[in-house]
Amino acid sequence: MHWSIDFISFEVISYTSLALGLSLVGVSPLKVYRKIIIVSVVTAAIYMLSEELMPMGFAFFTMYVWMLACIVFYMRLSLVHGVTATLLGMTYHLTFIMLLQYNMFDLILTSSNIEQDIVIQLIVLLFVLMNNILVIIFVFQKEPVLFQRTFFNIQDVQDDQSVPLYYPQLLFSILIVIVLDIFLYYTYLEKSLFTTSFRIFVTLWGIFMCVLILFFLRKALNHKMEQTQLFMDKQYQQDIQSFFSVIRSQRHDFNFHLNSIYGLIQNGKYSEGNAYIEEIVKNTQQINELLPLSHPATSALLNTLRELGQSKGIALHFYIYDDLKEMPCSIYDTNKILGNLIQNAIDEVETGNMEERDIQVEIAKEKDQVVIRVKNPTLLTDEEIAQMFQSGYSTKQKHEGVGLAGVEKIISRYRGIVFPELDKHTITMNVRIPILE
Repeated sequence: MHWSIDFISFEVISYTSLALGLSLVGVSPLKVYRKIIIVSVVTAAIYMLSEELMPMGFAFFTMYVWMLACIVFYMRLSLVHGVTATLLGMTYHLTFIMLLQYNMFDLILTSSNIEQDIVIQLIVLLFVLMNNILVIIFVFQKEPVLFQRTFFNIQDVQDDQSVPLYYPQLLFSILIVIVLDIFLYYTYLEKSLFTTSFRIFVTLWGIFMCVLILFFLRKALNHKMEQTQLFMDKQYQQDIQSFFSVIRSQRHDFNFHLNSIYGLIQNGKYSEGNAYIEEIVKNTQQINELLPLSHPATSALLNTLRELGQSKGIALHFYIYDDLKEMPCSIYDTNKILGNLIQNAIDEVETGNMEERDIQVEIAKEKDQVVIRVKNPTLLTDEEIAQMFQSGYSTKQKHEGVGLAGVEKIISRYRGIVFPELDKHTITMNVRIPILE
C-alpha cells in the first residue's frame, strides 16, 4: 500500500515537472500529453528502483537523466532544447515541491512536536499531490512560456559558418540553471543541519533567487534574439528594396503603357497593340506570381534568383499555390532552403551547357505539408545523385559542396524530408515539411 502511494506520488510529480518544463520552452503539453503520461509512469518506476539500489541522492538525478533521454529520443527535441526543458522541470521540483512544500511541512511538524506517523505522512503527500494537480491544470490551460521555441532552432555551425548571436547566451543560461539546481538540491539534502530560522531564510531566499535568475535570463535571451532577428532582417533589406523598386517602377510606367495602347488602337494598329499588351503582361506576370507569398523577403529572394538566372540565359518559372504563411521554418531557414535548391539548379544548368535552360519552382501545400519542388535539366547519374547529400561532395570545381547537406539538416530539424527524383535528363528536388498545429 505504501509502495503504491509513493509510486503515484512520484508519477504525478514527474508528470507535473515534465509538462511544465516542456511548456516553459515552447512545447505545448496538450499536443504531447500521451507521451508525457508514458514517460512519467516509467520515470516514477525508475526512481523507486534507483532509490532501492543506489546511494542516497543518485535516484533523483537518475530520474532526470532518464527524463532527458526521453525528451530527446522519444519526443524528438534537440539536445539543447531537451536539456533546458529538463532543467526547468527539475528547478520546479526542487523549489516548489521539495523546498517550499516538503521542507516547510517538515518545519511546521518539527516545531509543533508532532510525530510524523503514517497518517501525517499521508496527509502531507495528499497536500503535495493536490498542489501538483492544480499546477497541471494551470499548465494545460495557460501553457506558460519562459523561453520561446525559436531560441532552440540553432543553426549548424559547420553549414552556416557562424552561430546565432544568442547561442552563447543560451549556453550560459543553461549553465546558470544547472548551478542553481545543484544549490537547491544540496540545500534540501542538508536541511537537517540548519536551524529553523536559517531553513526558512534559505527556502525563501532560494525561491526568490530562482525566480529572479530565470526572469533575467529570459530578458537577456529575448534581447539577444531581437538582435539576431535584426541582423537577419538587414541581410534581406537590400533584396526587398530592389523588389519593391521594381513594383513601384511598374506602377509608375502603367499610365505610359495605357497611353501607348490607346494610341495604337486609335490608329487601328490592333496587331501591334495586341503584341504590346502581351509584352506588358509577360513582364508584370513575373512580379505578380511572387506577390502571393506572405513574407516579402522570400519574394525578394526569388526575384533576385530569377534576375540571376536571366543574366545567364536561364528562365525561372514560379508556380505559387501556397503563400507559406503556415511554413514552420523561420524566414531565414525558408530562404536558405529555397536559395540553395534554386542556386544549385542554376549552377547545374549553367555548367552543363544544357539546350533546355528552364527551371521550374513549385510551392504548394498538400495534406498538412508544405511542398517545394525545384525541377531542372541535369546530366547527373544515379551514383552522383546518391552522394549529393554528403557533406563536402560536389560535382563542380571550386565548390564547397555543403549546400544540400546543410539544407537536409535544416529540413530534418523541422521533421521534414528532402529527396530527388530523376526522370531521364530531368531532376526534381522535393521538399516536404509538416505544418505545425
